[in-house]
This record gives sequence, structure tokens and C-alpha cells, in this order.
Amino acid sequence: PVSFFKENMALIIITSLIIFILTSCLALTGWLLKRSKKLQHSLEKRSEELAIERDRAEKASAMKSSFISNISHEIRTPLNAVVGFSQLLSNEELGLEPEEKAEYGEHILMNSKVLLNLIDEVLDLSRMDADRIAYKIMDNNLVEIAKAAADAARLDIKPEVEVLVHSDSDKVMIETDKERLYQVFCNLLSNAKKFTDSGSITIDIETPHAKDYVVVKVSDTGTGIAAQDLPHIFDRFYRAKSSRQTPGNGLGLSLVHAIATFYRGTVTCRSVPGERTVFSVLLPT
Repeated sequence: PVSFFKENMALIIITSLIIFILTSCLALTGWLLKRSKKLQHSLEKRSEELAIERDRAEKASAMKSSFISNISHEIRTPLNAVVGFSQLLSNEELGLEPEEKAEYGEHILMNSKVLLNLIDEVLDLSRMDADRIAYKIMDNNLVEIAKAAADAARLDIKPEVEVLVHSDSDKVMIETDKERLYQVFCNLLSNAKKFTDSGSITIDIETPHAKDYVVVKVSDTGTGIAAQDLPHIFDRFYRAKSSRQTPGNGLGLSLVHAIATFYRGTVTCRSVPGERTVFSVLLPT
């Protein structure tokens, strides 16, 4: 008798081919579905990234507009004073007395320094943002830098305020850029001087037993900072709302924060309105 396979060979081959084709189609469909899901996930992820980048671009544009507005305002104030007093000095018809001319000259000099300081701080911040500042890192005595900044602060401070420097040791060595750290001290002292009418401004240098970091505290007995202002004091151009008008452009503390961050450190602030304010800078040694 003829075997079943021989009798149905053609049907078996056709059926096998159909099964193979169907299996291949099923496998291809599964692969395409899996690939489609991956592409969909990738597109969703990319859409989220684009949304984040768009938000960043919008924030950057808003910050740029705000920066231009703020810097224009801050430059205009001292510049108007310089131009105004210069016009008074150059007007011979007014017949100004020597004392008046000297006073107007002092106003021009003071506002010129404010303008120059503002430009320097803006340039420093822009260089830090672009990572284009050349730091001269070497061993420096932190106590000497603090004392130099304190001496500079005493030159134009109110008679009722004293500037003190406290340290457990006369020599606290730290790897840092001397000029930038001096700038940190000067900015913190300058901020304290604005709001301290009597009492003291103190620099405390603490070296914990771990010895892998140092803590610098600049405290004052001034008017203090309101609780709602504390989260924003390191923001650029932010000036705490106060009943008294003080000179400044809101960039000094931003520079302090930027320099401390560069050194892998931190800067924090504690304040009791009407009693004291303490800025703490932690720097690795």
C-alpha cells in the first residue's frame, strides 16, 4: 500500500509552508509591535525632554529680560547722579561756592564707585556662569585674609560699630584663591555694615575636629532679615524689603554664593529680626 506521507506529500509541504509563513508573520508582527512600543516610548521621552528644554529656554529668556531690566535700573541711578552733579559743576552761571563744588565732587566720586562696583560684579558673575574665571589656587592663611577684610571695613564704618575677628589659631591654612575669598569677606562685611548702627560685626573662624573643612561665620547685631526674605537673599538683584534705604544692587550675596559653590562649599544664613544675622560659609580645606 502507498504510505500516507507519499500520498499526501504535496498537501503536507503546502501546509508546512503555510504554517512557517504564518509563524514568521506572527513573529514579525510581535517584533514590530515591540519595536513600535520602544519607538513610542522614545518619542514620549524625547517629547518630555523637548518640553523641559522649552521651559528652560523660556525661563532663560525671562531671566535675560529681567536681568536687562534690573541692570538698566541699577546703572541709571548712579549714572543720573554723576551726570546731574557734573552739569551743576560745569555751569558757571550758578556761582557755586568751593564747599558746594567739593560736596558735588564727592557725590560724583561716590556714585562713580557704585557704578564701577556694579560693572565689576556683573562681569564676575558672567565669567562664573561661563566658567571663564582663572582661579589662582594655592595655600593661604584664612585668618590673614579675614583680618585684611576687617581692616578695610573699619575705614568707613559707623563709630558705634566695631569689627572683630575671632579664631582658635593665628594660622588656618586653606587651598583657595586669595582674592576671591577676600571678596567673600568684603561682601559679607559690606552687607552687615548697611544694617548695623551699633554693636559689633564679628568674623568667627572655626576648625572642627574633622579638619577636612572650615566654617567662617560673619555675624552682626543689626536689624536682621525678615523670614520671607531669607529664601531669596542669594538671588541676583534681590533686595530685602526694608524701612530704610540702603545702597547696593543685590549682587554681593549672589557672588558670595557663586564663589562658595565653586569651592564645593556652602553658604547659609540665620537671622532674628531686630537682633542679629549670621552668615555661615563652609569651605573644604
